[in-house]
Amino acid sequence: MARKKEKLPFIKIIYFDNSTAIDYINIINEGEITIEEINKVMNESGANINVGGEAKAKTSLLNMLKLSIGLKSNVNLSSSSEKIVNSTLTTNMMVEFIKFAKDDKKIEQIKDVKLYADKETASYIKSVSPYLALLKDTNEIPEFKDFNIAKFDEVISKAKGYYEFIAKKKDGKEIILRFNVDGFRNNYKFNDLLRMDLTYYGIKVGNCFKEDIKFINEINQEEKIVTINDFNDSNDNTNDELLDIYDVILAGVKND
Repeated sequence: MARKKEKLPFIKIIYFDNSTAIDYINIINEGEITIEEINKVMNESGANINVGGEAKAKTSLLNMLKLSIGLKSNVNLSSSSEKIVNSTLTTNMMVEFIKFAKDDKKIEQIKDVKLYADKETASYIKSVSPYLALLKDTNEIPEFKDFNIAKFDEVISKAKGYYEFIAKKKDGKEIILRFNVDGFRNNYKFNDLLRMDLTYYGIKVGNCFKEDIKFINEINQEEKIVTINDFNDSNDNTNDELLDIYDVILAGVKND
């Protein structure tokens, strides 16, 4: 009798940071992979890898490495065929990661949140900058009057690898979700995050004040000094509350 396939929790993936996923599983596995095991995944005999139930992290990592190797080796395919093959391999990497994340308590599922971008952050400016190119004079918009919008994408891409959005929960509590611009799939962009009902798989990496992610404060980071008064004042002013920061590995529409 054919084994019943496990129902996956997503019906559509819009974001997947595959490099971070592989790195994370490798760290959880404590890097305990031998050269022989790596060689095994590079040939067809290693297609279905199983190193025992007690080593799920290693199994997941080796499977993802095999798929990752496949992404880099299809140089002889036509452009259209390569795109299809790479997309299929990436999808299988996502499936492997989703299976692993289900039982990993360090990977948090974040749902029932609404994202927004603070108008004074680099994330907001990057999300609207393509439209600003249509304007003859951006000085008419107060928040952009001091920016050279034509150079913004070039400069900000060198300065930032991740972009922060604020996620508001149903109870009003806020957290910060960070995204790698290279992780978006199927031509989705930052603005799409604000309109979709998504579930996020993320890892908590720290915390900061909401003010810290504002563009001007990132530029002047060395001048910002946090004192005990900042923490005392946070009890009286929600804008000064420390927010948890999560690096998002995967985001998609739930298969309810």
